[in-house]
Amino acid sequence: MVTVTDLSVAYGAQVVLDGVSLTIDRGARIALCGANGSGKSTLMRIIAGHGSADRGRVIARRGVSIAYLAQSGVEHAGRTLREELALAFAAELAAERELRQVEDEMAAAAGARLDRLLERYAQLTERVSADGAAERAARLDRVSRGLGFRPRDADQETSAFSSGWQMRIALAKLLLRNSDLLLLDEPSNYLDLEARQWLEGYLRAWPGGFLLVAHDRTLLDRTCDRVAEIYRGRLRTWPGLFSEYLQRRAAELEQMAAAYERQQEEIARMEAFVRKFRANASKARLVQSRLKQLERLPRLEPPPVQSHLSFSFPPAPPGGRRALGVAGLSLSYGSRQVIRDLDLELDRGDRLALLGDNGVGKSTLLRALAGAAPLAAGQVVLGTGVTVGYYAQDRAEQLTGSHGVLDEVEAVASGEMMPRLRNLLGAFLFSGDDVFKPLRVLSGGERSRVALVRLLLQPANLLLLDEPTSHLDLSAIGILTQALRRYAGTLVFASHDEYFIAQLATKVLEVTRDQVRLYHGGWDYYQWKRSAGAAAPPPALAPPPDRRSAASGRAPRRPRSGARRAAGPARGQRAPESLRRRQQELLDELDRLQRTERRLQDQLADPAVYPDGARVRDLKRKLQANGRAQQATTAAWEEVERTLEGAGATTA
Repeated sequence: MVTVTDLSVAYGAQVVLDGVSLTIDRGARIALCGANGSGKSTLMRIIAGHGSADRGRVIARRGVSIAYLAQSGVEHAGRTLREELALAFAAELAAERELRQVEDEMAAAAGARLDRLLERYAQLTERVSADGAAERAARLDRVSRGLGFRPRDADQETSAFSSGWQMRIALAKLLLRNSDLLLLDEPSNYLDLEARQWLEGYLRAWPGGFLLVAHDRTLLDRTCDRVAEIYRGRLRTWPGLFSEYLQRRAAELEQMAAAYERQQEEIARMEAFVRKFRANASKARLVQSRLKQLERLPRLEPPPVQSHLSFSFPPAPPGGRRALGVAGLSLSYGSRQVIRDLDLELDRGDRLALLGDNGVGKSTLLRALAGAAPLAAGQVVLGTGVTVGYYAQDRAEQLTGSHGVLDEVEAVASGEMMPRLRNLLGAFLFSGDDVFKPLRVLSGGERSRVALVRLLLQPANLLLLDEPTSHLDLSAIGILTQALRRYAGTLVFASHDEYFIAQLATKVLEVTRDQVRLYHGGWDYYQWKRSAGAAAPPPALAPPPDRRSAASGRAPRRPRSGARRAAGPARGQRAPESLRRRQQELLDELDRLQRTERRLQDQLADPAVYPDGARVRDLKRKLQANGRAQQATTAAWEEVERTLEGAGATTA
């Protein structure tokens, strides 16, 4: 459909795109990736016809329709939501008007003109019948509901919607157009988890092609079958899933790093030889030979530093086993009650994900746990020795002043972290002189990233994180995820990033407008319970051991209290005590197996182990056996839990 040939763009001395070429076939599903500022949005705008290049060209086949969604800055006003979305059907409505006009002209036409009108009439009839008013109304309803709009929103004036919902309006209009090629620049940025999952299904069923930029690796993995990467101005394509690309790219970067280091060692040896024997007449020919070799040697570029960067939290202060207790908690946002009668207990090491649509109260709950929001009823009690680190979505507004980014994080960094601050800031998208920017000139997203880095540098044994990945690219999300996996404290976080949730959560608290429900398991377990998967075996309470990227968490303990319970038998009816004992035994066994799994994975991740092939094979065999034991124990635990649920004795 579209061919990009030798495209180059520079802003002053900075080359953004350098001879980029790309072919987009009909039905192509391409993930466009690269670091922030690498030129992804620039390339999309040029393909869409919204920008120009210094060199090269973009050729679209005749008749190909292209729809482009910008990353931000879209605003709508002057119409209701229904009227605005109906603009997506402008071409179809124009075809209907033209059809009526052709019908009128045919009545008075004859000869060759009538033949031309008949041919045009057939084309228009086919188009109009394929996409009639009823079908358009059904599509509009399906797309608007999928993106989270409610029926009562249809008559609301579009200027009343927030910036995030403005972007949803723009995305809805784009999806309704039936274009041949979609250019989507971060379409999931303003979507909650449910809307992201709907978009994933919609794109998988999309008959046309699309070029997709996203920092949601789950969305990329499930919708795209090809990856186009922009790196240092050049573009390469990789066939296959996004996760496969990440593995191949990581291996390639390791090889690049090794080759670069070998070349630097060779250069250092030749330069040392030249320095040593430059004044020695008998070695003059050899010195000249080395100088020519150095001159002719094609220098390798150093690989990206942040691809190898890892980060660990400062040691958390010691605390008791109980990290947090919530009893009878009710919260309001303005005049609306968002949380009602919540009971919750978290132990040290628990990792609780808060899930739910935008506006149901997740941020309000996190503020209440941090002591930053008033309680309508109930209480929040921190455990002995618990210190709280809280990252709020509006934390950026509090970072002002004339001092720079580096000064801001140095103020809270420990001595051992000082030499690594520049690399850490680079991982969170502050490179070069950006670290000296005054806080007052930073954008909201930049300030949010500074606030996140500050939080990561301060020791705390209870972290409360509200959408921590919102302003990060894939590399920074990966670094943050790995750091949180190694974090020894308790974690409560709200996120719409499925990958991030799956990597970390050991428990899930689902918040809806009607109730709050606690699930004693991670993302896979939550998905299984929601889909009422009684016909399928339950997943392990933590991700299985062969998923090296999965979260390593504690096995859930027997719920002492929980979120709102489903209706059950009358108060006072008790399940047999033997079943309760058996459930606790199984949970304790799962806890032991998962501790063993984490120990084996840590050993297998140690580079010093890999020269010993027998040791590696032994560790892998033990991990596989541990996984089978976890699955068997989990199945037994689930059977006991179903019996207890039948007696109204447990939560999810």
